[in-house]
Amino acid sequence: MKKSTKKMIAPIVIITILCLYYLGIGIFFLCIDGAPLFIRLLAVIIPSVLAAASLAVLFQRIIEIRKMILVNTDYISGKKLEMLGLVKGSTIQTKNVGKDIMQSFKNLVGGELKSYNEMMNEARALATKRMVEEAENCGADAVVNIRYASSAIAAGAAEVIAYGTAVKFIAE
Repeated sequence: MKKSTKKMIAPIVIITILCLYYLGIGIFFLCIDGAPLFIRLLAVIIPSVLAAASLAVLFQRIIEIRKMILVNTDYISGKKLEMLGLVKGSTIQTKNVGKDIMQSFKNLVGGELKSYNEMMNEARALATKRMVEEAENCGADAVVNIRYASSAIAAGAAEVIAYGTAVKFIAE
């Protein structure tokens, strides 16, 4: 099973369950006798809209997963590549004051700073997303030789940059 297929299984299962749940609620309220027509219609329309929104999110997720190949090597096995140029994405992230205070106490006793770890993971994901958007604007099929760098901007704030080379596949 391809890696991108594995990434799609969980969202598909979750969205399927959500859609069935939303539609079940709608059918339940539709079948209640004595409820005003307005309430019964709302009980069908709202879950239907939620199910449609969930499906839209699923389709967007599938497109994001399948669209761009990202590798940290300077080649992709079996592909000839045309280099398009450098692409990058960056972000500066910080946590709120409350989290900073809690993490400073954790700093005294030692251990993992989970709040900052989450912040850095979110920052890497956002920087990668921005890099991919720049690559898509160049008409790239993939980004090779991806690298990440980070630096502290201020206390509790960090910049993360993702960069790589946008490439287009050459037909053989």
